[in-house]
Amino acid sequence: MIIDISDISKPFFVKKYEITDGNNLVAKDNLLYIVYGTCYENHCNGGCLILDVSDINSIFERYNYITNYSIFDIAIKDTNAYLSVQDSIIVLNIANPDLPIKVAQFKTEASSSSLCIYNNILYAIYPYTGMSVFNIDDPYQLNLIGNLDVSGVKAKLYNNYLFIAQKFDSGPDDLNIVIVDVTSPDAPIKISEINMGDIGFAKSLDYSNNYLYASHGSSGLYVLDVSDVRNPIEISRYKTGYKYDVAIYNNYAYLVSGYEGIQIIDIIDKTNPHLIGNIDLKENPADRTKQVAIEDNTLYVMIDRASGDFVNSVYIIDISTPSNPKILGNFNTKLMTALEVKNKTIYLTGIYDFSIVDATDPENPVFLNTFSKGSGAGKDLKISSNYAFIGEWLEGLRIIDISDPKNLYEVANYNDYCVGDIYISGKLAYIMAQSHLESEYSFRILDISNITSIKELGVLNLSSYTKCIDYKNDKIVLGDGLKIIDISEPENPRIIDSSEICSDLNKIILKDKYIYTADGINGLYIFQYNDLVTSKDNDNLNNYSFKLYQNYPNPFNPRTTISYSISENGLAQLSVYNVLGQQVASLINKVQSKGNYKIEFDASSLASGIYFYKLQTEGYSETKKFTLMK
Repeated sequence: MIIDISDISKPFFVKKYEITDGNNLVAKDNLLYIVYGTCYENHCNGGCLILDVSDINSIFERYNYITNYSIFDIAIKDTNAYLSVQDSIIVLNIANPDLPIKVAQFKTEASSSSLCIYNNILYAIYPYTGMSVFNIDDPYQLNLIGNLDVSGVKAKLYNNYLFIAQKFDSGPDDLNIVIVDVTSPDAPIKISEINMGDIGFAKSLDYSNNYLYASHGSSGLYVLDVSDVRNPIEISRYKTGYKYDVAIYNNYAYLVSGYEGIQIIDIIDKTNPHLIGNIDLKENPADRTKQVAIEDNTLYVMIDRASGDFVNSVYIIDISTPSNPKILGNFNTKLMTALEVKNKTIYLTGIYDFSIVDATDPENPVFLNTFSKGSGAGKDLKISSNYAFIGEWLEGLRIIDISDPKNLYEVANYNDYCVGDIYISGKLAYIMAQSHLESEYSFRILDISNITSIKELGVLNLSSYTKCIDYKNDKIVLGDGLKIIDISEPENPRIIDSSEICSDLNKIILKDKYIYTADGINGLYIFQYNDLVTSKDNDNLNNYSFKLYQNYPNPFNPRTTISYSISENGLAQLSVYNVLGQQVASLINKVQSKGNYKIEFDASSLASGIYFYKLQTEGYSETKKFTLMK
């Protein structure tokens, strides 16, 4: 992701280039070197992708060096790149970025999590077994000259000091910053350390003007004054918060950021969303905002209080002027986990109870009734007609008659599975399910036309549990990565598209032709997906963009379908490569008009293993991996 920071008070998104399993990147001479990789069932693969960013509006691939290793880090010296792989370091000559050449590979003590170079010295830091120091005067020969018993997960080298972030032994999520004097590379000396507390391991380290910056995806940014390297001092923390939920109203997104409250984001320009305000309702630093709902210029917010009494607070806020939200009223309740609002009535479900609150007068909300449902561990709540549908981890799908709020009673219970997120549309219920005894996950479609006799119509098995779901025009979008499900035939739901760019989704909203997601670590994502709209919604469905989609099924044996879109008429090439970078199949090599395409790939002649498929047109290139399992 590229962000313009020419005006640091108003940074804005410029370009996104999708990378799967990226681990680190280095910029040099208008080129980006991105290392990536992962392991799957004892098979590892990765590579070093070289992108030309001389024109950030037209990024293109110069080369993708593919290996059968996961590459953890990269450091560059002159015309050589040093790649950290499993228990060794690869030396890649990058004098010609269009054809990098592997010139050496050296065994190391362990897999290094971080590589740093200063002058002709290479420092390899291992997660558990200390660090090694190598002389690289001869770039094709690593000469071990020193070591030190200081391990780490990230490192930053500045002049004669090496800053290392390591996990601290006293707690599973504590972080230590260690400073090592490397004035004499053959005899490095640990000179100081500081414990940062329970923030998890650092995702990144950087140094500037006597300050060290440590970042963690969900915990935020931490700043240390290291002007005196023997006495580092933490001077500030900027906590970003984990993203639990998002609600969209008019042209604004309200992103729930846990300990940091609610971020108000202007999304009029979908390519350049920007923050305009924040709602912070904390009474205690440990209070956590968990969920929001919006109805008629009114925002309803649920907060977990840190009082120790399992108290939730619900706030009612006027957002008719998004930049100036005003609190109208609030009330407290206990042990609630999900919130829904219909016609100024607030519905809440939690571990033990289901409650209804009349918010017609927001300054004086009134509890209408509470239904004690036992310890079902409510996960989600939807209101449809005269019924409340509650997804529960212990008791499945429970249905409460709410036609008379003062006389609540349960009318049905579909308890074949643990039920998480749910969506109700007409006479159908769509649920995320998990088996009671084993970790088997599925998406299920239920016929609820007879509320007392629920019938299962269709099922789609999934590889992992999914926390969010939404529906539009015979398509369901699931938060397992990001999957598009065709449900036009309820008896046969099928995946028609997917993306792995989001890894920790907590909420999905479909609106017009856009998909809005709350990613726990990375925040708000906005996707355009034209197939969500019909001709009645939008007469202009031909604005195609360049896109290579994940194949389905994956893993596969021996056939799979690959879908892609191209934005301009021209030559399109779709090829398959093995982990050595050798082409094993050419699927498309012809001029095509802009549009959406799909092709079936038959791998009957290939051996089991990990392969890559690459789509290339003039000015665009994208690669994805897939697994053949015979």
